[in-house]
Amino acid sequence: MRAALDEMRRALRLAWGYAPVAMVLATFLSLLTAVSTAASAAVQRALVDSVGQASLGRIVVLALLAGLVFTTWLVLQRLGVNLWSIVNDRTVPELRARTLALIDGRAEFESITDPAFLDDVERLRKTPHVPIDLPWVVLSATRTLIGLGLSVALLISVDWRLSVIVLGALASLAVSLLASRKEIREIELLTLLERNERYLHEICVEPRGVEEIRSYDCGPSLSSAAAALRVDIAARRFRTQLRALSWVGASWIVLGVTLVIGLLTVADGVPTGEHTVGDLVLVITLSIALRGQLAGTLETVKSVAPLWSAMQALVRLRGRVGERRPPAAARRELREGISLDGVEFAYARSDAPVLADVDMRLERGSLIAIVGENGAGKTTLANLLLGLLEPTRGRFLVDGGEVDPAAWRQRTSEAFQDFMKPRFTVREAVGIGEPARIDDRDAIQAAIVVGNAGDFVASLPDGIDTSLAPRQGTDLSHGQWQLIALARSRMREAPLLLVLDEPTSALDAHAEFELFQSFAAAAREAAAARGAISVMISHRYSAAYLADRILVVDEGQIIEQGSHAELMALNGRYREMFDLQRIAYLGS
Repeated sequence: MRAALDEMRRALRLAWGYAPVAMVLATFLSLLTAVSTAASAAVQRALVDSVGQASLGRIVVLALLAGLVFTTWLVLQRLGVNLWSIVNDRTVPELRARTLALIDGRAEFESITDPAFLDDVERLRKTPHVPIDLPWVVLSATRTLIGLGLSVALLISVDWRLSVIVLGALASLAVSLLASRKEIREIELLTLLERNERYLHEICVEPRGVEEIRSYDCGPSLSSAAAALRVDIAARRFRTQLRALSWVGASWIVLGVTLVIGLLTVADGVPTGEHTVGDLVLVITLSIALRGQLAGTLETVKSVAPLWSAMQALVRLRGRVGERRPPAAARRELREGISLDGVEFAYARSDAPVLADVDMRLERGSLIAIVGENGAGKTTLANLLLGLLEPTRGRFLVDGGEVDPAAWRQRTSEAFQDFMKPRFTVREAVGIGEPARIDDRDAIQAAIVVGNAGDFVASLPDGIDTSLAPRQGTDLSHGQWQLIALARSRMREAPLLLVLDEPTSALDAHAEFELFQSFAAAAREAAAARGAISVMISHRYSAAYLADRILVVDEGQIIEQGSHAELMALNGRYREMFDLQRIAYLGS
């Protein structure tokens, strides 16, 4: 609860900075409308009781006053909503940006694989403005409760026995709150199903999977699975709403019975003079208003359910990620190298570690090849070296000391097997590899050349200014996108660690050979300039001979290491896999 209040305070401080006058006026006018119902009922009672007893002038004044109260209520209510919309419009974009930055700045890269984390991201995706929406809902609830309190006070002033209406109202509210708590739990469960349904939908409509879908003729099956999920989600939501409706219906029955009892009590006292006709009008007016106020309270409670769920998601994310700290000063060169001491790593919610008992030292200026079969743990090891993951156990050291992960990532350059395809211009798609230099055309052109994409980019209609949007631009093949990704990886200025993680899956043999040769040359240059370490990761053993040292990874452990000649002489796993791949390639 305290953490949620902290989030709302942050949002309100932000809103105060953007629209302080609108915020104050919206709050004041919203609370002012709380007295309108009670004031209107009191004026109506005075008007009815004055008929036949007061002068025509007094009756006219009371009638005008009743109309003025009602009109003022309508105007203030509309004005308050409009003012809060101004606050909302000015605050929400910044809130959305901060939420995205919070997710992007997570310390735990492995969170991406955690379903609970992804569910929280999904909730925030649907309601990124929850920190500012929730205070407005609280304000609305406060306004309604003040109005309820004034209505109750007026009712009891007429006859203490009308407190039965109060009891009915409280019972109705309690039942509705209970139903809302149950609904919150159901919303939490539906989020995972909705995420799965959206994923199936994306598979069916995005072009990247169209070949497989048509080849396997699995479109109908995927569509049926998505439809089944939609039906399940709709059925669950219907059952949830039906249960909530039954609880709310029961609460309205209780309230209706108590209202009838209250009205009969007052009506019975009119002939005897115990109550006036004005009292009866007041009770009828407040009873109708009470029903509306309770309905408003119930709607507020209902809107709290998804907002509170999203707020809790935001609290969990901030608790997990923490505030983004400014990175420490970046080092300019490597003096000794990188080492992993007794490192173990396991992903969230996984019983078995992906890496275990890893001890390795990468010397300053060395060119390293990490090889192994698919699933051996090579990419996880690369992510540890890049500072994207932190060891579950053990230490990651640079020049013999621990480093700030954010600062270290600023000194690394990497190309991954799985890469993004930003639909920008070529310049932007490459330049985002180093956002600070995205407008530096010379740096971008140099990265394209070093990344072996120079000839390809030169062949595009507008060179580096060619749009890569699928409809109004040039649509690239997977291999061409891979060249863009490789160029993007060369944007980082003076990196101390260069990593190629299986980046050549869509390249032909000639292009792959040229890439590895180019990478080796860049590695030697970076090593001489600043002691940089370069790492090639592959399941293809043919590229490993270029490295100074080769690490063989199997089932999360480094089982062999040495130069190509040393490992071939060892006649171990490396020799076995190298010979198998050579036979498969040469046919003998």
